[in-house]
Amino acid sequence: MSISPELLHQILLSPRIDDVPIPRISTISTPGFQTYQKQLLETNQVDPSMVMKRAFHDHMLQSVITSTEQQLTPLQQLLLELHQKLRDLVPNRKDLHEILKDDRPNLTLFDTAIFLGWVMEAGKALSMLESEAESITTTSWIELTRNMSSCSNFSSLQPTKQISFLICSLLYLMDKADRAQQEKQSFYLRTAILPRLFHTEEGYQLERKYMMERFPNFDWPMARKWIRSLLSNISTHDMKEICDNPQRRKEMIARGWIESIVFQKDHEVYLPEMFCLDLDTLRAIRSVTRLAAAGCALGLHATQMAKKPPDVIVQQESKGDALIQVLNSQAFSSDSPHGSYETKVEDTMIGLVKEWRGEEGSTLSETEIETLRQQTRNVLRSQDPVIKLLDKRMQTVFGDLAVVYVQQSGQSTYIGVEMHTGINGRATNQSVETVFAVKARQAFASQGLGLYACDLVKAAELASRVPALASQLYDKQILDLILTEGVDSQDTTTHM
Repeated sequence: MSISPELLHQILLSPRIDDVPIPRISTISTPGFQTYQKQLLETNQVDPSMVMKRAFHDHMLQSVITSTEQQLTPLQQLLLELHQKLRDLVPNRKDLHEILKDDRPNLTLFDTAIFLGWVMEAGKALSMLESEAESITTTSWIELTRNMSSCSNFSSLQPTKQISFLICSLLYLMDKADRAQQEKQSFYLRTAILPRLFHTEEGYQLERKYMMERFPNFDWPMARKWIRSLLSNISTHDMKEICDNPQRRKEMIARGWIESIVFQKDHEVYLPEMFCLDLDTLRAIRSVTRLAAAGCALGLHATQMAKKPPDVIVQQESKGDALIQVLNSQAFSSDSPHGSYETKVEDTMIGLVKEWRGEEGSTLSETEIETLRQQTRNVLRSQDPVIKLLDKRMQTVFGDLAVVYVQQSGQSTYIGVEMHTGINGRATNQSVETVFAVKARQAFASQGLGLYACDLVKAAELASRVPALASQLYDKQILDLILTEGVDSQDTTTHM
């Protein structure tokens, strides 16, 4: 089974089969040939892929026109590549492979009409292997080419234009063959591989195999160092309980992941090897928490300036949405100057407070507006002490929720039953997710984080699934590290 370790990990990490981030093929069909040809030959083209194709087109054209023998050998080689792409679409149908002929005589500039016929044969084969939507544009190309041949329009063209047309046609058909391959792989992944990996133990076995190959004998120096740090302040009694109780181990890993990795800002974090496939997930979680801390700090300043209770921004969501939208729209964009972004957020804050003040017939003074602008700038530049306070609260909530998640998933089939049974019940019980979301939303709202509660709930659930999956996959390796590092830490404590 051919599947990337990264995609496999996302499959195992997803709570429901519909949540798996399968690479999607664009729903926009390939453009017609004439549009494609026009885009390829445009001199002011900025699309990198088209720029590369244009360079390739020019090189091929030049090599054919300027060669002393004026042979079409470069184009014939390109046609052979197209033949192979078509055969790869039906690798097991050897009987169909021979329809496309590879063993053909070398042609010259005087044989372009013959070569065009060979390309048409490949185009017809492609149209029968594509999806119905994609075959429409291929059929249109075939009709265009047939009309050009029957009316002698092609033969009447200058040699350079004939060769250019042939090159563009080959590149067009090769692009469409690549898309057909992507559609085939995507369909097979969605209908065969994904259900098989999602509902059986095979996915877990494959990831363990990958990790064994990447780290022979599960030699994890960073994980060993991380486990040692988690055990540094644990008593002998707790150590024994962690060794004897898998649930306690999962809780330790979950809280350690949140506190010493997700929210670690004092020094650079080196990911333990068991989380080596979670780097993008970690970045996504941190992106949400960073923006949420700033947004909630601004929300608190806005309610204070408007002389409203802190939860008003959650109760009146339509007003809070304006602040969220302006923060999300350009917070991590490099397209606009930093000062321009700050001004937009400041103006949104002033508008929000004015709207609340207007309900009571009170307006903002110039001094209050300047104070609000300064508070906004301090928050956006991470110079406001409220951010640190909210970040600490987030860490506490995330840690508590990760432990709750582990506890609840251990009592249900949400993540899966014990692996030695060979039965995976993932996604058969959504009650855990519902309970988790309700608890998470309440927890965030109670800590002044209600403005970003929706995004934080999703981030907290994702942050909780990562250590839960790691424990499920590598509990034996984690226990071995605990036993090894636990003894060392206990010996060190005794000597001290």
